[in-house]
Amino acid sequence: MQLCVEYLSEHKGQVHFSLGARATEMVREVNNLVFDVAMNMIFESIEDYLNYQHDPRHLEFITMSAGMSSTRSVFDSYIEDELPVKVAAKKASSTKHK
Repeated sequence: MQLCVEYLSEHKGQVHFSLGARATEMVREVNNLVFDVAMNMIFESIEDYLNYQHDPRHLEFITMSAGMSSTRSVFDSYIEDELPVKVAAKKASSTKHK
């Protein structure tokens, strides 16, 4: 996962980068179980995303990580609505129920 952080984070126009292992205890009919690592990136614009696709660091990552997994899936999407999460309110609410 360190390769992902080193080569795929902190690109121009990238406003979000997160990375984590699949939650193996989550096994339901709707879960996709054929991956080990999930990565989320948000770019400020489609132009920034397209530039990222051709960035030398991104291309080097593709070369360096070739063969590390048998498959690679990318789910490109647009964010339609983004609502702020009130983390402090959620934490306060969850501690009341313990």
